[in-house]
Amino acid sequence: MTARMIGSLCVAATALAGFAALGAEMPEWNTIGMTNPLVTDEGTWTAAGQTEKDPLPTAEMKPLAKGMRFDKDAWQWDNGRLAVMGRNLVAMTLDNKAQVGPATAVLFQPRKAGKYSVRIQGVLKIQIPAAGHALASAFVLRAGGSAAEELGAFTTVDATTKRGVSQVAVSLEKEVAIEDGDRIAVRVQARNPGNANAGNAYLTLETFSVSPAAVK
Repeated sequence: MTARMIGSLCVAATALAGFAALGAEMPEWNTIGMTNPLVTDEGTWTAAGQTEKDPLPTAEMKPLAKGMRFDKDAWQWDNGRLAVMGRNLVAMTLDNKAQVGPATAVLFQPRKAGKYSVRIQGVLKIQIPAAGHALASAFVLRAGGSAAEELGAFTTVDATTKRGVSQVAVSLEKEVAIEDGDRIAVRVQARNPGNANAGNAYLTLETFSVSPAAVK
């Protein structure tokens, strides 16, 4: 193998490695010097809320507004009932009655259509496990909100005992085909099985990344 051929292979390998490294990672959300939606080179991030009880994944996703949640700056709705702060998504039910509450979500719309690898890792928590549960889901929201394809779902209910627990790990890695206008969404909700309030549902996203899928 000639030196020129070796050099060409090295250049090609570097280019492939660079492409594999491309991708988008959810930002640390704050209200200072940051917009919502947030447009990046890779695509557009949105901190959003679905403000009705038990909304379908295809229900309207409204961008959250600047505000406060207790004493902290947040992208929020209804005095922080729904909020995104840092890497945390927070949601509460609308009242103490039995219900699945409104949803807090983060969405990412890639700039280009193609196959992508979606990686999500974090922790799902509920404030009062004796009173209810936290629910989290990830899905692809098709252009125009016409349909949603679920990628994974999680809850703070022990799979063996069927009892509520305070927190569970969230881990998901999947390849998805994205068309123009599609968005990848992660959302959290609180659930009151009976007439008692479960408090805050928290989803801490240690990782929410979207990268071009490796060529096979």
